[in-house]
Amino acid sequence: MKKIWVLILREWKNFFHTPFAVIIIPLYLILCGTYFYARLDQYMNMTNPNETVQKIAGLNVTIHLLTPFSKDLINVLTFIIPLLTMRSFSEEKKMGTYDLLVSYPLRPGEILLGKYLGSVSLVLFLLGISFIFPAVIFWKGEPYLPQILSTYLGYVLFIFFYVAVGVVGSLFTENQIVAAIISYGVFFAAIVIQWLAYISGAPWDRIFSNFLLVAHLDSFRSGLIFVGDITAYLCVTSLFLLWGYLKLKQHFSQ
Repeated sequence: MKKIWVLILREWKNFFHTPFAVIIIPLYLILCGTYFYARLDQYMNMTNPNETVQKIAGLNVTIHLLTPFSKDLINVLTFIIPLLTMRSFSEEKKMGTYDLLVSYPLRPGEILLGKYLGSVSLVLFLLGISFIFPAVIFWKGEPYLPQILSTYLGYVLFIFFYVAVGVVGSLFTENQIVAAIISYGVFFAAIVIQWLAYISGAPWDRIFSNFLLVAHLDSFRSGLIFVGDITAYLCVTSLFLLWGYLKLKQHFSQ
């Protein structure tokens, strides 16, 4: 575990010791802030002008403000995560340090977990920053906390899955742009499968419904936590990590 921890710290240093962090973090905050302001303005327009902000509280704040904002937040994460993960192995290959990395006294699984957990922790750091916006609503209103927490739980599981896609995608190319495109392509494929599940007849609708990785978030946003949704994300995450492990192991055997 100590070796993996060293790789995690290495990922953090590589992120914050480059201009990349100066671009990603402000961009993330600007996007989140813009979406939040738009949703807040929309919410205030739906309320009676004679009512005060203190009276506009309870479930209305959660359903009509924070839930729409959480849907916008997943769009921001979908855009940002590939930009973070595309550097995982692609940059190592481009800079010529990939061979040095695999020459360390580390097993393939340790290298993959170190890179993966490093990227996951960075994205979770960004997700934690976004909690500033619900905190503002707590200051002025009374949103339903369990529903907010279940939403963030779903987003943590989505991050586990999507970061695995990005890290494994970066294993297959030294071009960071191509690595990001691979991640975007997998997300787009999930959207297409969701569409196919809605338009297909039996039994294909049930088959496609097993791959609704984005639609699983709807339950969490509603405050509902199902074992099936958690299992789906963990299984697909494990599948991509296994794929990455086999790819790394193949390099070690050469």
